[in-house]
Amino acid sequence: MSNNQIITLLSDWGLQDYYVAMCKGKILSIIPDINIVDISHLVKPFDIAQAAFIFRKCYADFPNGTIHIIGVAAKASFEQSHLIVKNHNQYFIGCNNGFFSLIFDEQPDEIWEINTSGQEGSLLFPSRDLYAPISAAIAKGLPIEKLSHKVDQYLQKSLFEPSIRDNIIRGKVVYIDHYENVYTNISRTVFRKIAHESQSFQINLNGNTYPISGISESFDQIKSTEIGLIFTFEEHLTIVINQGNAAGLFGLKNGDDITLLF
Repeated sequence: MSNNQIITLLSDWGLQDYYVAMCKGKILSIIPDINIVDISHLVKPFDIAQAAFIFRKCYADFPNGTIHIIGVAAKASFEQSHLIVKNHNQYFIGCNNGFFSLIFDEQPDEIWEINTSGQEGSLLFPSRDLYAPISAAIAKGLPIEKLSHKVDQYLQKSLFEPSIRDNIIRGKVVYIDHYENVYTNISRTVFRKIAHESQSFQINLNGNTYPISGISESFDQIKSTEIGLIFTFEEHLTIVINQGNAAGLFGLKNGDDITLLF
C-alpha cells in the first residue's frame, strides 16, 4: 500500500457526537498509516440528495485509487444490501439506498454487493462495522472478489427536474452553502433554451418578484448587498448576495420553488 492512500468520509453524523471518531478509530486500528479526509459530516440527516450534491462537487478532484465511505442514510441491517462501486479509478462504499444513482450519470465500471452472510455480531453502525474494514482491506490490496460478488445495478432514484413553459422556468433549491448562497437545479443548458445570459428577467422567491439585469460572470460583478445570479460549479444557477446571506434574506430552504420569468 502506498503511504499516500486516501479514504474519505461523507456522513450525516454531525460533529457533536462520537460517530466520526468511532469510524476513524476503526479504520486506523486496521491500517494506521492511511490518510483520512473528511468531506462533510453536516449533511442533513438521511438526505441523500444533499449528500449527492456535495459529493458530486469534489470526488473527481481526488487521485486515482481513493476510497470513499458514504455514511448517509446507511441502514443498520444485514438484510439491506451494501455496495462497493468502482468508477473513474476510485472506489465508493455505501448503502444501496439510491445515492449512487444521484452521483453517476453513466453506468459505473463495476458494482459489487458486499458479502454479509455468515458475519457475526450486529450491524448497528454500518460505516464502522462494515465499511471501515472493507475500505481498509481494499487499501491493503485485498481482491474485491474476496469481499463481495458482482451485481449489475443499484437502486435508482430521481430528483425533481426544472420545467419550461410559456417563457417561465420553474426549479428548486437543491443546496445552501456556508455563505448562504442558494444553489438551484436550473442548469445553464436549461436556461439557454429560452434566454441568453445578458437578458433581463425576473425571479420569484417565496412569492416576491425581483428584477435581474442578467447573469453575472463573477461575484465581483455583483454590487455589494444586491441580489445576483451566477452559474457556479457544475453549471448550477446560484442566487447570491455579494457579502450577504441570500438564503437568510429571502427565507429560502432546500426544496423551495424558484421561478424565472422572461
